[in-house]
Amino acid sequence: KSTLLSNLRVIAESSALSHDYFGLVMVVLLFMLLGVFLFFGVQNKVKRLHDLNTTGWWALFPLLGGIFYSLEIKSLFLSELLFVCVIPSVILFIMCLFMPGTKGKNRFGDDPLEGK
Repeated sequence: KSTLLSNLRVIAESSALSHDYFGLVMVVLLFMLLGVFLFFGVQNKVKRLHDLNTTGWWALFPLLGGIFYSLEIKSLFLSELLFVCVIPSVILFIMCLFMPGTKGKNRFGDDPLEGK
């Protein structure tokens, strides 16, 4: 079974063995860019969840599916992975997309739209 991480590992290893460091540099840059997008994506999701007066830890929940898939955990069947990670992530996405924020002050601070 081939995953993104295993493919990137093969590219990095073959680049290092053949002394062609362009592929290795590209893999490192890709991981850095992925980390930046992941950081800001989770940060924005946490802010939106705080706007809904919900804990920001839920923002890490959609990452579980990717972690399980990239680690190739064999004990989880596809149906369990779908039930545990994908369906709740879609529900969380729909909540963040359509639910209005808390009116007024909540436990995470003031309403940013209160003065507008």
